[in-house]
Amino acid sequence: MAALKVNPDNSITLPWPFVAILVTLLIACGTWASSIRSDVADLKAWRTEHTKQAADNLAEIRAAIKQTNDLVTATAAASTKQNAELQETLTTVRIQMAARGR
Repeated sequence: MAALKVNPDNSITLPWPFVAILVTLLIACGTWASSIRSDVADLKAWRTEHTKQAADNLAEIRAAIKQTNDLVTATAAASTKQNAELQETLTTVRIQMAARGR
């Protein structure tokens, strides 16, 4: 294989196998860069899709939490009302028992 030669006019003569290797490396780097660019585009699409899914899931979770809070509030209100009625009934019974005991 011939070595690099420097010509008298300061130009360099490259051997053909070396030029072929350089061209192959250049094509390989270009293909690799294109592949990376494609992967980045795929990742951006994936990120967009999953961001939308996360927002939808968050909305569903918030709706479920609101529904649960409403149910707890309604149950507490019913329980408070039932307790008030029970207290009123017990007070009435105590009054009647006290009236009979006299």
